[in-house]
Amino acid sequence: MDTSCFIGQRYDEDGAHLFFKCKWARELWRELGWESVREQISTLTDVKQCVELLLALPNEKRSLLAMLLNNLWWERNRVRGGESRSPQELAWLTWRPSEEFKELTKVHPGTRGNQ
Repeated sequence: MDTSCFIGQRYDEDGAHLFFKCKWARELWRELGWESVREQISTLTDVKQCVELLLALPNEKRSLLAMLLNNLWWERNRVRGGESRSPQELAWLTWRPSEEFKELTKVHPGTRGNQ
């Protein structure tokens, strides 16, 4: 079974490689201005540490992060099927729904937050 990275075709693919270490993924993190977060996460040695760090982020950043990780996974599957998008395009497709989600969940003046 071939375990090489579907996107970069260079290294054995595992979760850490797919989400944080792949050249293509690193470019996506950079496009979103999250390179320092990616670098910090990529040095961790276990999943529990990674999840704890990610959950410590502010709520609005967690929604962007959830979109980012989800889109990285789906893009990997698109590449397996012979299609791919640029990191710039995927960055926009990650950022935009996150911004829409923030707007939808924002408490506006004159409304009650928990109805």
